[in-house]
Amino acid sequence: MPIYFGLPVTTIEAFRLFNINYERIKYDIEQKHKKLSYYSTECHLFDYLVSHLKELGLQLKIVNTDIIGQIIVGYEIRESSVVSNKFINVDQFIIMLSNLKTQFALETKDYTNFREVELERKEGEPEIVRGPIPYIIEL
Repeated sequence: MPIYFGLPVTTIEAFRLFNINYERIKYDIEQKHKKLSYYSTECHLFDYLVSHLKELGLQLKIVNTDIIGQIIVGYEIRESSVVSNKFINVDQFIIMLSNLKTQFALETKDYTNFREVELERKEGEPEIVRGPIPYIIEL
């Protein structure tokens, strides 16, 4: 199972976090691709976010969780996989998490919307968190 380090949010919240006008991009996509279904539109919006972060040169990734309405803004932790032919001890893992925490803080420091984030849950109500630090999420 993949493990991620980041924030589980909605696509709309990710747009807000990175100061991107969601409604304008959605409108542009709908005009370019007439008669899109809801899911197709969501796929194009997701792809836009992925491309946008690449253009910014950020290491942050947008990850689809396969949970309707939820994505992760963060990083995949590949080093802990049992199929990686490499074991990672606890000390190495703690250092890696600390480095990811620092990297996340550096990559989001210019985006003031990260001061208050609405987390999206698999089930239940969303939760607003002030000054969130990334979470460990297993899919």
